[in-house]
Amino acid sequence: MPYCPVCKHRFDAPATECPKDGVALVGELPFQTVDAEGITWVEIAGLGTDDEARLLQGFLEAEEIPAQIESLRFSMEPVNLGQMSEIRVYVPSEYESQALRLLEQRRREFASLRDDDDVVTDEGPADIDEDAETVIEGEKA
Repeated sequence: MPYCPVCKHRFDAPATECPKDGVALVGELPFQTVDAEGITWVEIAGLGTDDEARLLQGFLEAEEIPAQIESLRFSMEPVNLGQMSEIRVYVPSEYESQALRLLEQRRREFASLRDDDDVVTDEGPADIDEDAETVIEGEKA
């Protein structure tokens, strides 16, 4: 799928130019890199909120992939201002391929969910018995 290199929006295949930025779409987004103390950190995602970035960081760290967050957030305004409030997630360059594979796998799994009411665990979608009674630990049912 093509992407806008400016706003990073993903478009459907027939699109060739970003209507907002007026630039040609590219097949892959260029990632930022940061060199620090013998490690090259590679950007693998740009997100709009701190919560999304922290969830992604936790997901990667649960897979034993070190992750760092860089916030470009402009905090004088209470709203998301697009590129001005982007939060970037970085991993060491040696983990880049593995992290991108995991993110793509996660994206496919979420895309295959039946509807917004699905509950997802580490083992995949959970079957929920809507007629089950709630039992609070320590109380009798």
